[in-house]
Amino acid sequence: MSNKQTGEETVKPPEPEGQQDDDGTIRWDGSETEMVADDDAEEFEETKTAVKISYTLTQEEISRALHQIGLPQKRSAVLTVLAVLSFLAAAADFTVFGVRGMAAAAIFGAVFSVLGVCILVVPWLFIRKHAKQESDLQGYTLKIYPDMIEGEHAGRNFEIPLDGTVPCKFYQGLAILHCRQAGNAQDSGVLIFPLRSVEPGVLADVEAILRSGTAWVSAE
Repeated sequence: MSNKQTGEETVKPPEPEGQQDDDGTIRWDGSETEMVADDDAEEFEETKTAVKISYTLTQEEISRALHQIGLPQKRSAVLTVLAVLSFLAAAADFTVFGVRGMAAAAIFGAVFSVLGVCILVVPWLFIRKHAKQESDLQGYTLKIYPDMIEGEHAGRNFEIPLDGTVPCKFYQGLAILHCRQAGNAQDSGVLIFPLRSVEPGVLADVEAILRSGTAWVSAE
């Protein structure tokens, strides 16, 4: 469906209003939504209509999504084990210091304690740094069809099939789709889609398309 000519009908935006989803109140940011006809369809095919939206992610939204996604399971398990071992080593050293009064044991205990804290804190610092890098203020444009999402970001085009193979979850006003090609988040394979950018009149339709066309995952 790429490189098609489209006929576009702009939906007259109503006044911004709050909407409620499973994760809290979504307040529309006033962005206009367009209904885009698929003029590239064959004569014998039914003409499809897409919901076209545009948005720019904020650093806070990227950080919120990355906190929800978390680290890969194996990496998280390794870091947890290392942190536990560091705290156990620190406890053992402090015990030796308490029993024998060895200054070296106290020093090693302090070192292992700091190491354990760093292991726990560093992933969240990485998320904050990554969120700052990704918030490049370049907007996204999405066309959400019943069977596919077509997107553009920073001059790059991508497509996400809505055939039930792409995991998706709603989390605090965000739709998070796990895929291999999603704009500047391509390395992490994640498309972050803020529901605030969808007009209230079509929000329920967009949510229904995402729920029916993705492998739905409940947010924790």
